[in-house]
Amino acid sequence: MKNKTNRPVKTLICTALAMMVALSISCSAEDGQDAMDGATEPQGPAGEDGQHGQDGNANVVASDWFQVQYDEMSGANPPTWGVMSFQNDDIPEVDLEEFVETGGALLVYAKLYEGSDETDYMILSTPTTYGNLTFISGFRNTANGVTLAIQIESADVASLENIPNLTFRYVLVPATTTQAFGLDSDKLPKTFNEAVTLYGLDR
Repeated sequence: MKNKTNRPVKTLICTALAMMVALSISCSAEDGQDAMDGATEPQGPAGEDGQHGQDGNANVVASDWFQVQYDEMSGANPPTWGVMSFQNDDIPEVDLEEFVETGGALLVYAKLYEGSDETDYMILSTPTTYGNLTFISGFRNTANGVTLAIQIESADVASLENIPNLTFRYVLVPATTTQAFGLDSDKLPKTFNEAVTLYGLDR
């Protein structure tokens, strides 16, 4: 025979639980306020356009193609080397001493015509050696200050003076411009075509 003394207690507990469930269903919490939709907020005014940076090519100085005219030659007969020198008076756009001190880059190119056709030529970066010709370029400290020098070495350099088959061109790139392009001396243009593209030079 089962014990019936626990029935009132069980009944009381079940009744209390039923009431609690009913209260929790009928008394819901107050709904929270909907968050504001960011898409409906008015858009702020557009910012001002930034200033354009300075043209990285603005201070690049490039000469025209010029024929060989020596300022110095060796005393040998025939002369085996000759030098063309350019001073500040020859390049008034640039203070050569300041250019060198601040780390400006010098590019010098030699154009050699290989035939009668005007389009039949090659352009070499200096310093270089081609056959029996050697071309060297750089800066020198002289009694007249810093000069841009182009030296030609050959068995007879006198035969190369004032002839249309051999011309030169220099390009002076200030340090501020090389920095603007993120370049150092190891990353400067290696060929004339690269310099034309990078600095917007004409041919």
